[in-house]
Amino acid sequence: MKHKKIILFLSLILLLEGTAAIGLEIGTTFSKKQCDYFGLEEKETFQEVLEMGFSVIRLAAYWDEIEKEEGAFDFSSLDWQIKEAKMKRVPIILSVGMKAPRWPEYYIPDWVIENAALPYGGNVAKDPFLREKTLEFIKKTAERYKKEKSIILWQVENEAFTRIGKKAWYIGKDFLREEVSLVKSIVGDKPILLTSATYPNRLLRLVTRAFSPYNFIKDYIPLCEVIGLNVYPVVGEKKWGMDFYIRASPEERKRYFLQEIKKLKEQGKKVWITELQAEPWEPGHLAYKPEEEPKTSSPEETYSAFSELKDEGIEGFLFWGVEYWIYRKEKFNDDSWYRLLERVKRESD
Repeated sequence: MKHKKIILFLSLILLLEGTAAIGLEIGTTFSKKQCDYFGLEEKETFQEVLEMGFSVIRLAAYWDEIEKEEGAFDFSSLDWQIKEAKMKRVPIILSVGMKAPRWPEYYIPDWVIENAALPYGGNVAKDPFLREKTLEFIKKTAERYKKEKSIILWQVENEAFTRIGKKAWYIGKDFLREEVSLVKSIVGDKPILLTSATYPNRLLRLVTRAFSPYNFIKDYIPLCEVIGLNVYPVVGEKKWGMDFYIRASPEERKRYFLQEIKKLKEQGKKVWITELQAEPWEPGHLAYKPEEEPKTSSPEETYSAFSELKDEGIEGFLFWGVEYWIYRKEKFNDDSWYRLLERVKRESD
């Protein structure tokens, strides 16, 4: 009996240690596009990101870079990123499709746009030529990396239902389902991630629903195993020559997210925060470069948003804006975002 108690005690210790070791996944998204905006050298910047100690990194297969000419695929840049992440033993989330993280949202090659009818504000997936070529690109990408063990999640499109980008396009649900099915047929049992914009501000939520044919989060549920929520506490917009700042109170924000997370958990879905705002979204700025502190983001604001959600059953957080952190450090000797990351990593273990 004494031996059984000892074994039970040791088993409990191992279980608790294993649980503590898992913690939260703390990651980021890396984009060559954003490096270009800030004047950062891609490879040096990526190496620095990998040295920061993230436990996961999201990369994107940018279609307009990989297939600049029809049928001529060049995966060299993405191959290099994946190889470097593997060497540092950093797991990867890979985004595929016509839409990917970072502005201008859609990365459709020019030769496709020239042969497709894509009206402003419309469902781009209605065009047969674009549908065909998108599926060909996804198939080529999935087949290339299907055996890559470092890829832990396959993301299909990015905020597919959101009307955004230069032409306010969105991707229809039927085509998204077709894309997801194609990826699943190639990569096997790897989980599929779909990401959604979120609207804790009630007025913004009502306006968005009025102009969208879908309930973003709810309509993703039948299509994937993992839902990614994109969280922006403060958004700046320039309209009619004026600056507007859209925000929700911490109470309003937490109430909204807890409701959504609860619904997803009840449906058996894993939940990630795939974009936790950690860079400014200032009115009229694609990438905020001035030294003055912006109104839409700060390490303190990001930490508050993280603290609100970190104990609510989230699998992982991807902090959005690592290129901005590096720019601030190199240009203004500001390491405040680095210090935020160290604090977050300590609390996530």
